[in-house]
Amino acid sequence: TRFSPPLDSNRAVFDGSREMSSVGDLSLGGANAFTIRFRSDLTPPAVGTRYGSILSMPGIVEIKTFASNVTAHWEITIGNCGVMFISHGGAVGPEETVVTYNGSHVSMYRHGSLVSGIYYGNSVGTAEAPCALPLLPQAAWKMGDLTSYPIFGSVSYLTVWAGVALSSENVGRLA
Repeated sequence: TRFSPPLDSNRAVFDGSREMSSVGDLSLGGANAFTIRFRSDLTPPAVGTRYGSILSMPGIVEIKTFASNVTAHWEITIGNCGVMFISHGGAVGPEETVVTYNGSHVSMYRHGSLVSGIYYGNSVGTAEAPCALPLLPQAAWKMGDLTSYPIFGSVSYLTVWAGVALSSENVGRLA
């Protein structure tokens, strides 16, 4: 199942004072695999560091970035398992990002290339994070988060494929 949110969320510009939200789970509730793709152009802070919430569905999946003017890393939480990817030079400026989950393994791609990083899940140092995605009858999703993790920049072309984790080859073709 492929899902794309409404068009207004596919050209969203955030200045730290905006967020976008809606009800539903983007068809991810109960899925045993998924692929999430988006483009972002995030503005780095002049000094210090800043978290930004790209996509949040509490209890199902959350994708956040933590950026300074020098480096950046991503934090991806799936169900009750947390997976953190640390990448230098990513997440600031134009990015094509794809996150896949095949039921036990999380992968992240930037511009079609697999991102290496440090994983925290059932086994520290591995990408294994076997977690089932729960069915939440009152699920909601959000881009940006004014209370904790505002975004500065833009996010576009958010697309979700529920039930399928695209292969590295297919992710490369998207870039």
